[in-house]
Amino acid sequence: MPNLDPTNSIFELERSATYPASENQAHVAIMTDASAIGWGGTNLYTKRNVRGYWNEAERKLPEHILELKAVYWALKIYIKYQSNVHMQLNLDNTKAVNIINGQAKAWESEAAKFIKCKIWELTLQNNVTFVAQYMEGSKSITANLQSRLPFDNTDWSFSQGMYDKICRHFNVKPEVDMFASMHTTRCPVFISRGDDPKSYAVNAFKQRWDTWDCLYCFPPLTDRVITRVIRKIMSSRCQVVLIVPWWTKTSWFKQLKLVMVGEAFSLGRGLILKHPHDHRLTHPLQAKLKLGAVLCRGKANLPPHITEPLTETLTESKEEENVGEAMRNISGADRIAKPPLP
Repeated sequence: MPNLDPTNSIFELERSATYPASENQAHVAIMTDASAIGWGGTNLYTKRNVRGYWNEAERKLPEHILELKAVYWALKIYIKYQSNVHMQLNLDNTKAVNIINGQAKAWESEAAKFIKCKIWELTLQNNVTFVAQYMEGSKSITANLQSRLPFDNTDWSFSQGMYDKICRHFNVKPEVDMFASMHTTRCPVFISRGDDPKSYAVNAFKQRWDTWDCLYCFPPLTDRVITRVIRKIMSSRCQVVLIVPWWTKTSWFKQLKLVMVGEAFSLGRGLILKHPHDHRLTHPLQAKLKLGAVLCRGKANLPPHITEPLTETLTESKEEENVGEAMRNISGADRIAKPPLP
């Protein structure tokens, strides 16, 4: 096994990287694709699909660089579940194929070399050998479709400065971001809603929150999701910094008061929420939406009067009702199926 330190020479990686002699030796066949929106991949044997979107900086990269990044991100997910195998990587970009196979040294850019090394390091660390080959995009409609699906329109975030201000106010340092992607996470460790190359796990509601001392939650802004978050907090012992819309007439807001520690921290009305895919996009309701941060402490044992499931019936004021309904229409979070666990 070679030295995988980032300063290690590319030539040592080339000597160490081995490939199956032919595609017939492959235990796993993967097709990846990149578009202007994002990347996608599919396991041609198991039919498991993965995808993600580009942030604003990535969207400006050359096509072959995006194809290389699509391979890397897809491998990061698939290798979590399959190591010690031979892989066949199928791409519809010949330039990227030649780079991955080490056949384009004369003209490949520094950016291409870097991603190639990351791919080789990832496979070597997991005892995966591979061969990349060209496959017409028309032969893998699924991967092409995954890369062209709309980006996640619930993955909004506010500035790092505001997040730091919230943490200073409550004097906490959250360990895990429970509802994030690799583009929006505020913590070194995060839980994603679907497969994500850098996430610790998928689906916050399936995790044991007691594993950590302090969590950060900025969930999709729907009454159903927020209700589930509050119930999860009630059954845990950890501290949670929770970002919620200030809808004081909702049924879940009454339950929120049971786990709040001290006073809430108002983020004000009109807080700028932006999307990593395009910083020109702003949340359609940010002018009307008032957000607040609350520090919550879980109750290990639920009080008798809230042992029944919380009702999801809203009793909002007229303005809160209009904003809440618009949020549900925009995000569609109530209609999205729960992401499958590995």
